[in-house]
Amino acid sequence: MKTRGKEIRLRHTGLMKATGFFLLSFALVGCGFGTSKPSELHNLAPVVGRITFKGQPTTGAELILFDMGVDGDPTSGTPVTKATVGGDGKFSVQTIVSKGTANGAKPGEYVAAISWKKPLRPNDQESDLGPELLPKKYQDPGTSTVLISVKPGRNELEPIELNP
Repeated sequence: MKTRGKEIRLRHTGLMKATGFFLLSFALVGCGFGTSKPSELHNLAPVVGRITFKGQPTTGAELILFDMGVDGDPTSGTPVTKATVGGDGKFSVQTIVSKGTANGAKPGEYVAAISWKKPLRPNDQESDLGPELLPKKYQDPGTSTVLISVKPGRNELEPIELNP
């Protein structure tokens, strides 16, 4: 396991929903206008993977990848890279660029913060979300043990199994 220079603590509130998890992503990079810069899209490498908790797919879980950067500090990395886990536990990473999102991530080392909450009423798109289903250690990039290495070209990650 790699170590980081300092522990990072994020504030979590009981009111934060999975959608709020990604609003934070947009706030970190700001609102962009105009077209995406070619350099934003040119260096992105496709990243796909599968994530489970206690052997079960984490359908609907949200991942934010924090770039470890040169000094190993996951809070200094931009742009924001994210993924939402599908019904079979699979995910495909996207990076927020000046005009929306683009598939892939720039090559580098990342730590993943993961949140998984199920809707209280599964058939209602406006449903509130239930309690967090993953241990707190996975929700904070300062304590998460999920490290992802992105290389140039297509990246098919080994399955990620989260444990209590």
